[in-house]
Amino acid sequence: MNEELKATLKKKGLGMAEDYLKMMLDDVDELGKLLVESTENSFDDMAFQGVLMFKGELVKLIDTLDGEEG
Repeated sequence: MNEELKATLKKKGLGMAEDYLKMMLDDVDELGKLLVESTENSFDDMAFQGVLMFKGELVKLIDTLDGEEG
C-alpha cells in the first residue's frame, strides 16, 4: 500500500472517529436526561449537570483527533 493511500485512509478514519464520538456523546446526553428525569432524587440532577459542564471540553478534545479544527 502506498503512503498517499495510507495517509488518505488514516485521515478519513480519524474524521469518522470524531463524528462517531460526537454522536455517542449526544446519545449519552439524551440517555442521561431520561435517567435523571425518571427519578425524584435531586442529587442526580446536580451530578448530571456537572457532567454536562464537561461536554464542551470533550467536544474540543474529540476535535483534535484528526489534527484539523472542526
